[in-house]
Amino acid sequence: MKLLDWAFFGGIIITMVFGCGRSAPQGEAATLPADSLTEAPSFDTKPDGETAPRVPGRLGASGSAMRKGEHATRGDIRIAVDQTLAPVIGAIVDNFTTIYPEAKITPIYLPGEEAIQRMLDSDSLRLVISTRRLSRDEEAYLRQQQVHPNYAVIGRDAIVVVTAEGNPTRRLTLDQLQAILTGQITRWDEIDPANGLGAISLVFDHAQSSTARYLQDSLLAGADFRQGGVFAAGSTAAMMREVANRPGALGLGGWAWVSDRDEPSRDSLMQGLGIVLLEGRKDNTECRYKQRFFGPHQSFTYWRCYPLTRTMTVISRETIFGLGTGLTSYIDSPPGQRIIHKAGLTAIHDIPRRVRMPAKEGAQQIE
Repeated sequence: MKLLDWAFFGGIIITMVFGCGRSAPQGEAATLPADSLTEAPSFDTKPDGETAPRVPGRLGASGSAMRKGEHATRGDIRIAVDQTLAPVIGAIVDNFTTIYPEAKITPIYLPGEEAIQRMLDSDSLRLVISTRRLSRDEEAYLRQQQVHPNYAVIGRDAIVVVTAEGNPTRRLTLDQLQAILTGQITRWDEIDPANGLGAISLVFDHAQSSTARYLQDSLLAGADFRQGGVFAAGSTAAMMREVANRPGALGLGGWAWVSDRDEPSRDSLMQGLGIVLLEGRKDNTECRYKQRFFGPHQSFTYWRCYPLTRTMTVISRETIFGLGTGLTSYIDSPPGQRIIHKAGLTAIHDIPRRVRMPAKEGAQQIE
């Protein structure tokens, strides 16, 4: 568990000046050492009814050249993945490679900002599956390499806010959450006089996480995070374990780690924790629910009622009609979207369902 220097987050959005070198634009300067590349864990979600991916799908390659022995369902590639999305992307990759055994896809799970940086720096990483698009400077850097990035929105996830189970404060307005993040509120009794847990400590999943980037961009409007009492646990799972043991902590991480109620690991991760409900945005005209507070559940992320809803996006630098395009097309297809839906996240497309109704006695049957 490491205490963060939040000067790092204060400079998260900076204007880059490109020289003649090959270094990619830096979206932010990390204060913790970068994690080493790790192989993907295995996830066992296997829905029924898989079909071949629709090729090229909505995201196509920006060139037509083919590598020898590679096409949309065959080859060997590495992809960078925001670690907050690891469970659902792991399940999708497992399904794709089971259906197409000649496809070898190695996901590299990294903190969100580092995942994008690695894809920019290395043409060996064809895709990044992220929670944001590239910045203008990042796109310009790729174009200097004669690469035109393509995008495909594949679904919606959310940032989950948790406290220890014994914390009586289970609802926060957006103004209160913003004040906690910026340091204007530092104690629980400033929110609820009956809450005697004392100082509020913030626990994030990682120093370079997409969680912090999203909050900086969408909730704080560029304002600096608070100084002091802020920690990085290393991952969403580690964040949850840390918060469960810190009665006064407020944790923020990726909802995908605990969104699937059928996943056995969910119960162990949520043990000793409670989910904090957040006030919906007052300017949201999409939400069809009249209540004031929401959790990060499917129906509330579908209508964007939950205020910390974000999109899952595939960013491709693939310049051939290859395996990366095939994987993206599979995610965009009904089987891929069904995995996202089953994981408790929001699929970007409606999922078709066939229902067979039993025949009623005496009813006329139509052939």
